[in-house]
Formats: sequence, structure tokens, C-alpha cells
Amino acid sequence: MTETKQKTIYDYIKLEIVTKDGNIVFSDNISAANFPGEAGMFTVLPGHTPFLSSLKLGELKIKKEEKDEKYIFFTVLGGFCEVMPDAINVITHAAEPADKIDVGRAESAKKRAEDRLRSRDESIDIIRAEAALQRALVRLSTVTNYKNQEK
Repeated sequence: MTETKQKTIYDYIKLEIVTKDGNIVFSDNISAANFPGEAGMFTVLPGHTPFLSSLKLGELKIKKEEKDEKYIFFTVLGGFCEVMPDAINVITHAAEPADKIDVGRAESAKKRAEDRLRSRDESIDIIRAEAALQRALVRLSTVTNYKNQEK
């Protein structure tokens, strides 16, 4: 006789990722998520203690089902994450699923930012160029990690 596990309220947690302009990027029940918090990476599971965290530019990994071997990857561009036992609400400047990231465009942005940083041109905004470089590097890293799980 096979036993089936009875689902409980805390088998899943609802994750909603919304951009600052109100665009819902992701909304579904999940079993786990890893976030790029300002103080470091953190993982949220169903039934988690409530808290609020700021997010930095980085990679967000989502596991839909506990048994899943593969993750859903996003690049998030900062924001905030509100965690409750049954829900996670993320408000971010932008979020891109790894499978939608244009690698060619990210590589071009990386090269442009690196060229600007190497330039001796005083009109170059170094802070903006460094931020553009970081965004491109995170996008490329997210795609690489997403593709590596396919192997």
C-alpha cells in the first residue's frame, strides 16, 4: 500500500514578483526561493518567519516543486522582499527570467561598459558605467547558471 502525503497549508508558498511600474513578472506557488539580499543570499521556504529585506542586483532561484531538480532563474535589479509564512512579495526595479535574457545584448552592454571604464574621457560617468557593467555581468551569470543545470 502506497502512502500519499497529505498536502498542508505550508507545503507551498505564494511568490509574486512585481516591478515598480506594476508589471507582474511571476506569480505562482513555489516550494523554495533563494534571494540576493543586501546582507547576503537567503532562502525562503513555506511557513517562514515573517521579515522584510532589501534586495541587491543579483540572481533569484526558484524551485516550483520540492522534488524538482531544476530551478527557475531570474535576474533582479534590487528592490524589496516581504516574507510571510504563506506568501513572498517582491517589488523590484526589474526582473528578467534567464530564458528571456538576450545574451548578445548583455555581452554588448558588458563590452560597452568596459570600454567606457577604460576610456580616459572625462565626460564618462564612471558610476553609471560600473552599474551597467554589473548588470551585464549578473545577466550573463544568471544565463550561465540556468544553462549549466541542463547538463
